[in-house]
Amino acid sequence: SYYAQTSPVGNVFQVYNPKNIAVIGLGVGTLACYSTPESNFTFLEIDPAIVKIAQEQFSFIKDCMPDNPPRFIIGDGRIEMGKLKDEKFDLIVLDAFSSDTIPTHLLTVEALETYKEHLTENGIILANLSNRYFNLAPALINNAAQSDLTGRVRLDRGPRTSYTTSSFWAAFAK
Repeated sequence: SYYAQTSPVGNVFQVYNPKNIAVIGLGVGTLACYSTPESNFTFLEIDPAIVKIAQEQFSFIKDCMPDNPPRFIIGDGRIEMGKLKDEKFDLIVLDAFSSDTIPTHLLTVEALETYKEHLTENGIILANLSNRYFNLAPALINNAAQSDLTGRVRLDRGPRTSYTTSSFWAAFAK
């Protein structure tokens, strides 16, 4: 629903065509469907039960990545990203949620600095800020500016269909 091809995340995958992608937060694995034969996905997920559920109860990973399975790293995305040392990504997607909001420690200046260290020269940080209760965009924009990142936000109301939902995304780059 948040991930339709017409959504901001869909636009990034279609226009930018990233090859090395890190996703903080797995959910049911919907973003796996943006995989291509040339792409490599790394999902950083704090809860091992979520990985098991995504693989056994949902079909996005096995249907969308049959020949190029993703790498799963279990642990807090911010901490685990910092452990990856010299690994670089074309796209880092922040898509972790707890109680209908992205955990704010994933949006701090320190977190953004960690992500920035792992971006390729033209890499993008894409954050799903969709939320019914909090507008995290002003804080994230401020933190990104402190990290010398430039970006844009987009509220996507999407087409009126039974399978799309409005979403709110922020994209940042060096």
